[in-house]
Amino acid sequence: LDIYHEYREMDLFSTNGSICDTAGNLLFYSNGIYIANAIGQPMANGFGINPGQYADDYPRGYQLPQGVLTLRHPDSIYIYHLIHANIEYPQGDLGAYTSKLFYSKIDMRLANGLGSVIEKNQVIIEDVMEPGKLTACRHANGRDWWLFMRRYGSNEYHNILLSPSGFENNGVQVVGDSILSPSLGQNVF
Repeated sequence: LDIYHEYREMDLFSTNGSICDTAGNLLFYSNGIYIANAIGQPMANGFGINPGQYADDYPRGYQLPQGVLTLRHPDSIYIYHLIHANIEYPQGDLGAYTSKLFYSKIDMRLANGLGSVIEKNQVIIEDVMEPGKLTACRHANGRDWWLFMRRYGSNEYHNILLSPSGFENNGVQVVGDSILSPSLGQNVF
């Protein structure tokens, strides 16, 4: 096992996500505010993900555990999706929460192989959801992906499929007992 450290300009607080190719070479990474390419520079069109007051207040990086997730698009070796959740400040009886789950699409064929964001901040779901705790699992078909996001203070989970045709909201699935929000912990399969 080789362990080494490499300084990067991007601040990575609680929110961080990255992806490598099949040989283990870094492709890109994000702190929930912007996307950087493999050489640590902001990716073309990579600024301004998760628009809103929270991003304006914390320009060095989101503070949202499990707030970004990177998946390769099914049936493509060049297209990737950065799935990212926003944060809304507490309001009334609500603590901090997520109101939108977005995706930004990256094409790694562009910018001489360093990639470019070709679609940004596309809404997948709009609801009152647990902040962060975004998780995914490979579909049994070995190609597609299942994504889950929990509704705030409940046992209801948005069930989203990423297939070659894109993102599909398959409704809400009830699992177990209700969980208070916002809560500590993580979602896992």
